[in-house]
Amino acid sequence: MIRTSSTQTRFTLLICSFFLLLLLGTFAVIQLSVKPDLSTLEGQSRSITQTVALLASDQIDVLQPGLVDQYGDPNVFGGGIWPLPNKREQGRDKFSTFFARDASNKLVVNTHWNSPESLKYWEQPWYENGKTAAKGTCKWAKAYQDAASPQPRTNCAMPIYKGDEL
Repeated sequence: MIRTSSTQTRFTLLICSFFLLLLLGTFAVIQLSVKPDLSTLEGQSRSITQTVALLASDQIDVLQPGLVDQYGDPNVFGGGIWPLPNKREQGRDKFSTFFARDASNKLVVNTHWNSPESLKYWEQPWYENGKTAAKGTCKWAKAYQDAASPQPRTNCAMPIYKGDEL
């Protein structure tokens, strides 16, 4: 039999109640604040993947910054496309187009993943993760922080299809 009159029981119930309220509050904040932002980002990513699939290779480099920019929102660090080897141009393994914000919040091209010394981007966990996403949906990377930004971040990896081909 539980006695609710003991001090220990009252404190335990109070702490459990506080924890439950904190849990519910956190869930509410995520649903009301974070989830709509992520849904918006996923919609924007869907538009980018559909648009890029319709473009010629040289048009991608011209239009990508405008598709990624999101009106200068510094929370959108950057974005790009990383085609499978020989998909964007026959005989060329590394042919990504990536734009990232610099210290002045301007999107600038980043060619690291196309350099001979870079790892094969199509073998990276974030790339493999994105390949398994359903058409039009993001696979979110675990939060990470690197030298490119002082803030921890994540990314939405969404596959690009031309017809039924990845």
